[in-house]
Amino acid sequence: MNSSDEIYELEELQEDYELLVDIDEEEFRKKYAQVTEQMKASGSWYYLKNSFKGSLPLDFTNPQFDEVQGEKHLGLGRSSFYDQFLDEVSILCNHKVHQSDYMLWINPADPYESLNYYIDTAEAIEFSLEGVALEDIRKASAIGYRAPDRRELGTSYMTVWEINQILFSPAVEKTVFHLRGGLKGGDVRKVLGDLVGEDRIVEDELWDFEFRTERHKSLLTPKKYWPLENQPVIFLAGPLNSAPQWQRQASCMIFNRMKKVTVCSPRMISHEEQGCDYTFTRQRAWERYYMDRAAEYGTILFWMPEVDPQHDYKGLTYGATTRFELGEWMTRASLDKSINVEIGAQEGFNTIHTIAYDMQRLLPEKVLHTSLSSLVDAAIEHAGKKFTGRRVRNDNPGEIADLIPIRDKPRSAGRADPAGGV
Repeated sequence: MNSSDEIYELEELQEDYELLVDIDEEEFRKKYAQVTEQMKASGSWYYLKNSFKGSLPLDFTNPQFDEVQGEKHLGLGRSSFYDQFLDEVSILCNHKVHQSDYMLWINPADPYESLNYYIDTAEAIEFSLEGVALEDIRKASAIGYRAPDRRELGTSYMTVWEINQILFSPAVEKTVFHLRGGLKGGDVRKVLGDLVGEDRIVEDELWDFEFRTERHKSLLTPKKYWPLENQPVIFLAGPLNSAPQWQRQASCMIFNRMKKVTVCSPRMISHEEQGCDYTFTRQRAWERYYMDRAAEYGTILFWMPEVDPQHDYKGLTYGATTRFELGEWMTRASLDKSINVEIGAQEGFNTIHTIAYDMQRLLPEKVLHTSLSSLVDAAIEHAGKKFTGRRVRNDNPGEIADLIPIRDKPRSAGRADPAGGV
């Protein structure tokens, strides 16, 4: 791509973005300033709907400033792990534990000021140390004072800076550090010394999804056929090959937040499947069947994460099947308002602005979510509303295309075809 092509593409993206914005910007900035001043004066917490890390949402046609009610309980940790961590802690605490990334930043241009606002005003803090190395903890504690920024700690990780801010402030007295991912309590206590009381460092039992959840009959995976229970259905659509294991995390979130629900996940999850009499001849047939069921009895959730840097594309276009499915279901939902799709993507996902533009044209009432957590909340809300007053009608297995009795399955079935999101 030459420079003129790059300029043209940037201009095109800018035009797409401007078409999404339907707001009195001056009025919005005024309201934003009023809310942040109120926060500073009262110590209150707010959310700006669909904002992430202080950025404005891609679609902010209807900005909502929502004040946090109840306990100001904060969760911190490495971004790769703390969505699931906060879901678990929220269950244990029996109330929501908030994540600063999704909250209103008092100064979007200064993440340090905004993060410290929530650390200093929190009534309680849960800090997951999963993914944090012992050397990182040593950097956070050795300096002996609150570092103004992470560079002074010799790290690129905001998590290390957050640990430092807590250790050298009154916040340390209201923080519990959760050991996960191989860190040993004795090693961490030795590094932190007298900075943290022993009762403030706890060793968590890691979430074992397959065996702890007791939700097997409500978690459907390829290629087995299971009749649906009489409850809402959510299908997890999105990339598989070269993608992080986001389906596992999304399933955990959904089961934590919704008591009665069936989740259909194309990601193969190993667990006992005794009692199943039928199987689909290929995974793609399984996907299409259960996507149709989710369209009828709940929600199709599309999540498009950034490519996992530890995996290559294996000669494939990342998310190719997902992009095809997204176009199909956006079109179907625009023509049939009984179909509900909820869509989200990480900001680093290629063509996210094009997806936002197409959504504005086909599904103007929908929001493009940039966090998996908010996407799950939307999917749950609309699946529950759609299912109200309905009952599931299961198909006769003999009438389902590409479904065969397990006893008739060939002994050598070969490799499964690539899953729904390559």
